[in-house]
Amino acid sequence: MKHTAIIYGNLDTPIKSAALSHLSSVILEQTMAYPSCFKYPAIPDKDEFHLIFIGTKHDNPYIKMN
Repeated sequence: MKHTAIIYGNLDTPIKSAALSHLSSVILEQTMAYPSCFKYPAIPDKDEFHLIFIGTKHDNPYIKMN
């Protein structure tokens, strides 16, 4: 079973940190497992994780590229 990973950009405001925390809580409630969180450019193996990219093209370079 794959785990969930959240990949985020800059968490330069309190609201962005709170949003990441809230999303992690929702994932925990639904999957009964804590998601792993990675700051871009660290991206785990997609064969082991369901990847969720959050942010905007201004604060997460991966989103800007895609």
